[in-house]
Amino acid sequence: SERQPSLYWNSGGAIYLIDADGTVIGPTKGVYSKLPTVTDSSNLPVKIGDRVVPTSFVTFVKQFLVGMSGLGVGATELFVVESTSELTIKTDKGYAVKLDTTRSAEGEVTALKQVLVELKRSKKSPKEYIDLRIERKAYYL
Repeated sequence: SERQPSLYWNSGGAIYLIDADGTVIGPTKGVYSKLPTVTDSSNLPVKIGDRVVPTSFVTFVKQFLVGMSGLGVGATELFVVESTSELTIKTDKGYAVKLDTTRSAEGEVTALKQVLVELKRSKKSPKEYIDLRIERKAYYL
C-alpha cells in the first residue's frame, strides 16, 4: 500500500517526506497539503526507508499543533536539536515553546494554556520562550 506523508523532515539541507510511522518515504516532489516541517538541527544523514523518528513523535507533533492553534498561537518553525524527545516550536507570537515529546500532546497543550492564562492575568508576555520540558514546571523568558 502507498504510504501517506505526515511530516516534512529537513536534515542536511534536504527535505524529505515521512509517514505516520516516522519512516522516510522520499524527497519532496512538490507540495502536499500543509504538512509541518521539522528541522533536525544535528543534520544527521537520511536515507529513504530509514525510520528517523518514532511513531509517537509524529503523533505528538500533529496533535500538539492542532491544540496550539486552538489557543490562538501558530507555529512558524519546528526543530529538534539532539533528540526527538524534545521539540522546539517557534511561534507567530515571537517566542518559542520548548516541549517534552515523551509526554502527551494534550497534557503539553493544557500546560501551555495554563501558562498563557497566567501570563495574561499578570500582564506579562514571554520575550524568548516558554519551556514546558520539566513536568509540573514552566519557565519563561
